[in-house]
Amino acid sequence: HIAYCFTSITGYQKIGSYNGSGATGNVINVGFKPRFILLKNTSSGTNSNGWFMFDTVLSGSDVINVNLQAQDSGAESGPYAYTITVSNTGFEPTGSFANFLGTNASGNTYIYLAIA
Repeated sequence: HIAYCFTSITGYQKIGSYNGSGATGNVINVGFKPRFILLKNTSSGTNSNGWFMFDTVLSGSDVINVNLQAQDSGAESGPYAYTITVSNTGFEPTGSFANFLGTNASGNTYIYLAIA
């Protein structure tokens, strides 16, 4: 067994959750500008089991279409419907699609790890 254990550290990393709204303006405040975000939809249903990674350094942009999945051995690909926009204080999930896809599907719960 392998266990990865994380904790929030003010100004460096934040672990949390949010509810998808299906609309713009669902801003997640982490207190810093995240460079890396690991995100998972925890709601039951198809396509909700992916661990999606967003990296502003790799993408070179504050608007990121995910192209890396932690559970997948495949090469980078995309862009997908999993999109976020990074700000100086957090991020806004902007990808919202039906059937549990996206980063902001209405009524879905997401967990995240954000690192500065």
